[in-house]
Amino acid sequence: SVFMTTELSKPIWQLFYPLQRIQFPFRFSIILTLAVTTLTAFAKSNYREVHSPKHFVVKAIYFLLIASWVPIYFWAAFTAFPLQGADRETINHKLEQSRDAPEYRPRWNESMSEVDWEISKDIDNWDANLEREYNDLLQRVKGNTDSVSTINIVEGTGLLDMISWKSREIILRVKAESEMKIYVPQFYFPNWTALIEGQRKELTVEPSQPDGLLSLTVPKGSYDIQLTLTKSTEEVTGQLISMISILCLTIYAAAICFAKIRRRKN
Repeated sequence: SVFMTTELSKPIWQLFYPLQRIQFPFRFSIILTLAVTTLTAFAKSNYREVHSPKHFVVKAIYFLLIASWVPIYFWAAFTAFPLQGADRETINHKLEQSRDAPEYRPRWNESMSEVDWEISKDIDNWDANLEREYNDLLQRVKGNTDSVSTINIVEGTGLLDMISWKSREIILRVKAESEMKIYVPQFYFPNWTALIEGQRKELTVEPSQPDGLLSLTVPKGSYDIQLTLTKSTEEVTGQLISMISILCLTIYAAAICFAKIRRRKN
């Protein structure tokens, strides 16, 4: 696993084309993490039955490693997601300071697809180019406003208000004097759906040009629109695999406990 994350493994990556579908070489660390976790658990299980000064030191080191890792993990999570209960101004500032990696953007974001990936191998030049591209994107998304979360009315006249913005759900309040075309500052993905609440009328959601944002045409009138990102087949499959894995682990753990109880009774 470690070898596959180093430059020495480059010929293997080039020879076996399917490997190139892996996003980053360090994804092989997943195998390493799983193996080390399993071996650590076995080691802990073996030392549990032994009592000696040497083994006590090993147990102490084991405990200290865990004790030092858990607080760091929670601190990293807290600093990465500090927006719980934050006001809109704080959220906008956080969004404007964020710099997602280019490969996280969907293919409908044409400005990123036009970037020449062979322009330079210097990381500093790349940072400067990507920073420039990102600022241009922000400027186009914000338009004439100061907020990155503002919904832009491209065609038609009316008023728009954002009622709720969650990770997979956006609710808009519309007062359209005529048919309007709007851009919502959220990257398009095929599983986004738009529904007029109360009318159960579904609207067509398309990617905007050239930035690949949510684009939809809304009819005249006053109503609320619910934008929802439904689960893809891949997501549902992954959840089923996780549920089956948890079920198998639960059954396995229950079987071990039952076997131990039987041995004690005998």
